[in-house]
Amino acid sequence: GAGTSGRLAVADAAECPPTFGVEKNRVIAVMAGGPSAVFEARENCEDDYGEGCKAAELLALTQKDVVLAISANGNANFLLGFLEKAKEAGAETCALVNNYGTSLAAAASHKIEILTGAETIKGSTRMKAGTAQKMVLGMLSTTVFVRCGYVLKNLMVNIYPSNKKLKKRAVAMLCKLTGKDEVFCEKLLADHDWSVRKAFLVYEDDRKIGRRHERKL
Repeated sequence: GAGTSGRLAVADAAECPPTFGVEKNRVIAVMAGGPSAVFEARENCEDDYGEGCKAAELLALTQKDVVLAISANGNANFLLGFLEKAKEAGAETCALVNNYGTSLAAAASHKIEILTGAETIKGSTRMKAGTAQKMVLGMLSTTVFVRCGYVLKNLMVNIYPSNKKLKKRAVAMLCKLTGKDEVFCEKLLADHDWSVRKAFLVYEDDRKIGRRHERKL
């Protein structure tokens, strides 16, 4: 993405590893103008078709990749260049825009068109358009990783508890999954690298072994 759309992409991509435990390079955000444009507006960068092509080539995209181009007006040349190279590489392409009949929607294999209408401050797409894009990005990343098996029930069991708050959350999740108390779950987690998924699978295996032993008796 470019501008607000690019910054929203950066935010959602950054949340995927801590939320779902996916590899850091699994969801990659690309910002028109490079990383510095995340913190300082560089609006002219969205007009550079060639830079979009270069950005796509640097990622060495393949048929296994999916590219989502995000733009409120749907006509950013940087993204059109990126999509062109993505299609040449065989990647699946999708456009998330806030208008009908845009160049990006026409260039992509799939399109998500959210008509948010005129902004309260005309042209400031960080408002209604940006809010809608943020919601859609959250829905997409959540749905993808739920379907890929990174979530158990409605719990983010693949998180890595790197601080006190997350460790407390991990204990609460394991308590919910096992029905055991906090002392039991904290010890189980500590014995299994604080991995909620690993600890729960070990607990379930032990339960199955116990039930088989009871049936034999």
